[in-house]
Amino acid sequence: MSYIFFIIFSLIAIVSAIRVVCTKQLVHAILWLVVTFLSTACLFVMLHAEFLAAVQVLVYTGAIIILYVFAIMLTTPKEAKTIPQFYVRKIMPIVLGVLFFFQLAVMVLTRFDFIGKKGDLVAMMSKWGGNAEVLGKFLYTDYILPFELVSIILLVAIIGAVVLAIRRSS
Repeated sequence: MSYIFFIIFSLIAIVSAIRVVCTKQLVHAILWLVVTFLSTACLFVMLHAEFLAAVQVLVYTGAIIILYVFAIMLTTPKEAKTIPQFYVRKIMPIVLGVLFFFQLAVMVLTRFDFIGKKGDLVAMMSKWGGNAEVLGKFLYTDYILPFELVSIILLVAIIGAVVLAIRRSS
């Protein structure tokens, strides 16, 4: 039964990702991107990675999509460079479809295990609790310095974006 849901959510993610690339209107592309992110979050839930699913929904589907919408609203390009529609509508979906089926054929021929194998992380999660606890323990013990550096870089990027927006408006 889980294979059926895996195939359904995978197909939704693939079709919506192709629609992101092939759609002419930017707002429609963003809506298709929301569908892609939500189906990816469903795949994370199926893999018992609830924390990643929550991050996928909150960060990508929430924050990043809002960032895209504001970027589209605030920027008005004078002359948008467009790709010829023949490539977007005919060639790109064919190339992506061939690549997808090639990858699928390689997975089937190598007898790829869709469920995955149990390793050390599963034993660690069962000992410490859920996967959110394991991630939290790793982030705040072993990887505290890189975690704090990333937070400082993101803070500097936000301050820089605000400064650039204030300069541009005045």
